[in-house]
Amino acid sequence: MTTPEIESVMSDKSTSFWLKDALEKALMRDPVDALNDAQILANLLSANLEQKNGMARATQIFKGPVGRVIAVNNGPINQTFKN
Repeated sequence: MTTPEIESVMSDKSTSFWLKDALEKALMRDPVDALNDAQILANLLSANLEQKNGMARATQIFKGPVGRVIAVNNGPINQTFKN
């Protein structure tokens, strides 16, 4: 069972193969473990971006028990990603 948001990401032709593969594998795992690992991965990638570009870390704002928003508000990047 998946959410409409997951179905939308999986069916979107612009979604990378890497993300589709990671999402498909994550959905087969315990959801708490998968979310914890995804948050660790996001933090590591954010730190890597900061180190490589000298930018401030991406700001993470978690809304509610399920949804999350990751906002990147520095340098040439100014985007908000919602899932």
